[in-house]
Amino acid sequence: MSFMSGLELQAYGRVAQALARHAYAMAVSEDEDYRKAFPDAPGPIYYHWSTSTFEAVAHDLWRLGILRPLDQRGAWAFHFVFDCPIDEANLVAERNAAAGPALAQLLTTFINLFADFGAQYWGFSTTPDVPFGLNARLTPTFDALASIGYLTKREQGYTWTYLIAPIMRGSYFNEEWTAH
Repeated sequence: MSFMSGLELQAYGRVAQALARHAYAMAVSEDEDYRKAFPDAPGPIYYHWSTSTFEAVAHDLWRLGILRPLDQRGAWAFHFVFDCPIDEANLVAERNAAAGPALAQLLTTFINLFADFGAQYWGFSTTPDVPFGLNARLTPTFDALASIGYLTKREQGYTWTYLIAPIMRGSYFNEEWTAH
């Protein structure tokens, strides 16, 4: 992992925390489905459904020490518990950033997750030049990303800047981001 400035590290932590909040909401809603297999697990159980986006969330959060596997097999697992309070996930991610994915990779996971799963609930958009996220659940994350130039904060909400274009294209939003 390359060196990050203080603001980049804070944004990194906020992105990881947003991923953790989404994963936690999923885990809480599905916990009883997995509780029988892991009756002694502390807290809700996150299962990634063997879906690439949810697997990326599990992988990134595991590397950062936010998730702990319950059924590790080699370098992989399917069920996880949260190894820190969600409200502290950003701080855990900041402390463990050297062991985690690069900021661009974490942003790719973030874009893929929030674009496909609950965009309206979370106040998220992948569209360029269209304000979004005003008073959203992800406001701390959006503010942190604005502080390092990925978003611009306006009275109507946030808009993505050109810095996010390669990540958006890498997440298959080619049509929207080709001109950028």
